[in-house]
Amino acid sequence: ECEEGYAHGHTLLLSGCGSGSEGEISRELDGPRPHGSRSLLSVLSSRALWAACAAALVACAALATVAGSSRRRPAASPSNWIADVAVPAAGIVSGIYTYGAPATASPPFENFLASDGCFDGLRCFNEDVAGPATRQVDAASMLNNFPHAKMPTAVLHLGTDSTYIPCPGKPTWPNDKSGQVFSDWTLHWENDYTPRLKDITINHTIQHSAEPFASAFKFVTLAFKSYDNTSNTRQAIAERLPGWKLVAKETRIQGKGPLYDEDPVMLVQDGTTLDCAIVFTGT
Repeated sequence: ECEEGYAHGHTLLLSGCGSGSEGEISRELDGPRPHGSRSLLSVLSSRALWAACAAALVACAALATVAGSSRRRPAASPSNWIADVAVPAAGIVSGIYTYGAPATASPPFENFLASDGCFDGLRCFNEDVAGPATRQVDAASMLNNFPHAKMPTAVLHLGTDSTYIPCPGKPTWPNDKSGQVFSDWTLHWENDYTPRLKDITINHTIQHSAEPFASAFKFVTLAFKSYDNTSNTRQAIAERLPGWKLVAKETRIQGKGPLYDEDPVMLVQDGTTLDCAIVFTGT
C-alpha cells in the first residue's frame, strides 16, 4: 500500500505485466484473467515485479513493504543497491503520474535506474492565484513537510499558463514557508484536474498533446475511478481510454473498528500494446 494520505491515486505505466504468489485480497472483478496473471496484489507482492520495478515503485512510501523488501541504498554508490537486481527486458515502469499526492520521504526518492536519479512521468498539483503573492493549492499535495520524489513537476492553473519544471522537478513544491500559500481541499477533485490538464498551456503554448501532459491527462480518470465501483470504472475506461480494459480490481482490507481500511488497487491493460497501468488509491 502507498502512504498517500488523502491522495486520489497514482498511475504507474508499465511495459508488460507479471505474476507472483497469491496474497490475501478481496476480489472485485470476476472472470478470466489475462495470460500469465494472477491476483493483482500477488503481482505487487512478487519479488519478480520488485526486481523489474526496483527503483520506480519506491515513489510510494510503503510499497517496499508490500513488495517484500526493505533494503535501502548505500550512501556511497546507488548502483550497488541494485547490483543484484535482475531487470528483465520487459516490465520496467516507464512513467509515474500523481495528482495532488502528498510527499513521501526525506531525502526525496530517486530513480536508481536513471543516471539523473529522476522518475519519468508527471507529478502535478492544482494551484489558484488568489493575489499578487497569495496562492491556494491542493491541500493533499502539502499535507506534510517531506520533499516529493525527483520527477517532472507541473503546477496546474485554470484559464492561464501552468508552470512546468522538467526533471528533477521541484521536490519542495508546494510549501507554505512564505506564509502566503494556503491549503484548499476543494482543489483535490477529478473535476479540477481534468480540465486543467486538458487545456494546459506553458508559455502561452498549448501542450495537451505533448508528453508528459498527454499521458497525465489520459490516466487521470483511472486515478479517480479507482474509488468507484467496477461497473462505473469499466464505463469510464471505455469512454476515455478506448482499447484499454480493466483486468482486475482488488481491495486490500486491514484493521477493525475505527482502524478498518480498504485500499483498492487496479490493473488496466492496453489490448494492442499490452502496456499495463497499476493504479493505487490514497491510503
